[in-house]
Amino acid sequence: MTRYYTDLHPAEPDRSRWTVVHALRDQAGRAPDRTFLVVPEEERQWTYGQALADAERVAGGLRGAGAQAGDRVVVMAANSARFVLTWLACGLGHLVEVPVNTAYEGLFLSHQAGLVGARWAVIDCCSVRTMAADCSSRWRA
Repeated sequence: MTRYYTDLHPAEPDRSRWTVVHALRDQAGRAPDRTFLVVPEEERQWTYGQALADAERVAGGLRGAGAQAGDRVVVMAANSARFVLTWLACGLGHLVEVPVNTAYEGLFLSHQAGLVGARWAVIDCCSVRTMAADCSSRWRA
């Protein structure tokens, strides 16, 4: 038997606006000083306004480097604020985020990076050596 949840009454009736970008912009507009992200390991937190500003900065960096709407961006990063902000930046920049497990290496990592046809990569400091060693022919610094 199939059951349907019928009590959902979305605040935004236009389904084309059901994206993280619209939700972040909406919350940043309504409550810019409200806490959005807390990262105890980094001893930092972001409000909606700060997260939007930082994600727009990252998106601007990618677009300024030549990334275009629809480009795939490999993201190889540990769970961190940088990962979240890069994810948001991809949405803001109309880029396609391709998360890659930080445990991947060797031919499997090279295959994953090549399979998606990514033109860009955002790699955290813990994964940069692995990516550089295994996929150096794919990327330029």
